[in-house]
Amino acid sequence: TGNWLLIWSVTLLAHTAHSCPEKCLCHKASKTADCKNRGFTEIPARLPPEIQILQLQNNRIWRINQNAFTATPLLKILDLSNNSISSVALGAFQKLRYLQVLNLTRNLIQYIENKTFSFLPHLKELDLSSNSIIRLPETFGNSTGNITLLSVKHNKLQKMERILLESLPNLKVVLFKDNPWQCNCNIFGMKLWLESFLYRGGISDGIMCSAPGVRKGKDLLKVPYELFGACALRAAPVPPASSHQWPGSEQRAWPKHGPHGEPGDGGRGG
Repeated sequence: TGNWLLIWSVTLLAHTAHSCPEKCLCHKASKTADCKNRGFTEIPARLPPEIQILQLQNNRIWRINQNAFTATPLLKILDLSNNSISSVALGAFQKLRYLQVLNLTRNLIQYIENKTFSFLPHLKELDLSSNSIIRLPETFGNSTGNITLLSVKHNKLQKMERILLESLPNLKVVLFKDNPWQCNCNIFGMKLWLESFLYRGGISDGIMCSAPGVRKGKDLLKVPYELFGACALRAAPVPPASSHQWPGSEQRAWPKHGPHGEPGDGGRGG
């Protein structure tokens, strides 16, 4: 009986470890867990650890927690499109060392923090389209240099850091369509990057200006260099002359026009 009990326990454990969440369909041959259209509000627990494709599209997932994918380290394709994701915890994807395709389209994401996609050395396709992204970071993370396709179309981006684009040396396709791009001095670095990218054979749908008014609807690449001008540097506040002054003597450290922007205030207008 002892032996039988041991065998039964091991079998039960093996079955539990490889079980499929109640509302999902798991296909052993294709190593796929199909959990789409099931009304999930979070990443389901007890997914089979050997799966390589996880389909979670068309659910109501609103947040991705830090340890959401620790149990599925072999994932290659992760589809989270058409959910209600508004925030992604830092390190949410960091255990997915084999991930190649990450689809986050049609969600409610507003910000992507620095290093959100760290430690995804095999990531090739990152699709962030159709969100409400206002700002992208200066880096997607450590070891994200193998991304070949990046889509940020249908968002609320006004600019993008050139340093971010330059951190993705293997990009082949980048999609920018339908963003309110501000074609002012802040986007000059992007213009230079895009010209170089296209010259090297990269593929892009281009950047159409939304503002300022005179450039609305114009292709960024066709706006002449000389129309941009340099961004004005913001005037730095004058530091106090000394940290151990008597009350009343600190006025010597302020410029003559005072801190409240009276006429002649050089710190306004940028």
